Amino acid sequence: AINAGYGRCLPIAPVYPVGPAAGRAAAMDSYMGWGGAGGGGGAASMETPTTVGGTVLPESHEEQVQLGFRMIQNSFSTKVAQLENELHGLKMGCEEQKNKAAALQRKNSALEVELVESHQRASQMAEENRELFKTVQNLRRTLAKLEGLKKKVLSSITDEVEEEDPYSQQSHHALGAGAYEAS
Repeated sequence: AINAGYGRCLPIAPVYPVGPAAGRAAAMDSYMGWGGAGGGGGAASMETPTTVGGTVLPESHEEQVQLGFRMIQNSFSTKVAQLENELHGLKMGCEEQKNKAAALQRKNSALEVELVESHQRASQMAEENRELFKTVQNLRRTLAKLEGLKKKVLSSITDEVEEEDPYSQQSHHALGAGAYEAS
């Protein structure tokens, strides 16, 4: 009989039929590697140790069951250790990703603060630029008024000089130069 459990199939103890099926059972035993030349009973198989895949199985059913339990427990322990190692690796990777995410979040926050400050500086400079533009326009208007006033003053001085001596050009220039020096 074969115990179909988890993993491999383990032979528990061969059962040998009596009669015409005995020949087939002996052939099967030899094919499966269970040993024994069993034609008529189980006596020959009890004397020769039963082997599976190079492993000698115990004689009694209880020991075979205990061996099966140990094999299952070892397989289970190995799988649990493998999964725990995988879990540990995943936790480490997760923690690393969390640290990277936190660092990126801090960097993002710092860049957002810097962006807000840049926008504030740009707004402030734009306001200063508007104020300076207004000042330049006012200064240009004032300069144009002063130029107009200068022309009027020069024209008025020229007119006065011409009224005093309309025939003398030299006195006009001399008087105009003296007017500039006096002012």
